[in-house]
Amino acid sequence: MLLCFHSAIQPGEDYEDFGETFGQFIWDTLGKSAFLGVILIVLAVWPIIRSGNILIHDRFEFAGMLRKAIAIIIGIVLLLRANGKTISSDLFKKRHAKVVGNSVTFGAYIQDSESSCKSSIEWMILTKDGNKALLISCYALDYVPYNSKLENVTWETCTLRTWLNETFLNNAFSKKEQKAILKITVDNGKSQGDSKWSTSGGNNTEDKIFLLSSAEAEKYFSTDNERICKPTAFANAKKKRERVNDTCSWWLRSPGGAQFFAARVTLDGSPSGCQAYVHDINAVRPACWVDLDSEIFDLSKAG
Repeated sequence: MLLCFHSAIQPGEDYEDFGETFGQFIWDTLGKSAFLGVILIVLAVWPIIRSGNILIHDRFEFAGMLRKAIAIIIGIVLLLRANGKTISSDLFKKRHAKVVGNSVTFGAYIQDSESSCKSSIEWMILTKDGNKALLISCYALDYVPYNSKLENVTWETCTLRTWLNETFLNNAFSKKEQKAILKITVDNGKSQGDSKWSTSGGNNTEDKIFLLSSAEAEKYFSTDNERICKPTAFANAKKKRERVNDTCSWWLRSPGGAQFFAARVTLDGSPSGCQAYVHDINAVRPACWVDLDSEIFDLSKAG
């Protein structure tokens, strides 16, 4: 039976009270073995501390002290075995991000097709600019149309932009995490579109969550192979008919060859000349700029 421990906590709520407990700190920092070791040691030592009596008067007290000593030894062994290892637990895990090499875990979203439990979102670090970093999800997290109906639209007016900055933002990030996401001016000028087309990208926008443009997809990924993306099981279940080695095509924010088309990256990772009707359903890889000075990010673990 699959248990979803954090389902009772609503999206957007802070995790302060739950997240900063001593048990969580031990679990996150040292791992399951360390957590159990600490519990054993505390249970063994506390009665001695409370009574203030460490003298042994008879064989019964000796047996009790022996049991406590064994518990302490086992606890120490578990602590040594932990040796800095960590374990991911929906019950005790912080929802604070930890930078690990070229990726970062940040926020949570449903990713399993057979469960409504949320899992940490893994993001790729595309670039850093001082204390800021541009992230894009490593996997396609959902399948959503660029616009709810077939009509002439731009990134400014499409329904996908609203979905990302309202539904997705509030569902995937706590209030504390949202503060680490920077609202930026998104460039929708002609230079951001595919050079093959002369359609308008519309006005610049102010967004926290957005999609890469055609130009950015070329800039931040060196090859088609780097742009190839796989959907999560949750996303893949929404559109099973599009499967080539489990990869997916994913939306870009730039327009296609007409205002009722939007650009996308193909199944094989090509961003050039690929488009779809705006009311079609394609995979979504959210992107955002984040503040690395936020306490959400643990730069000591950066690779």
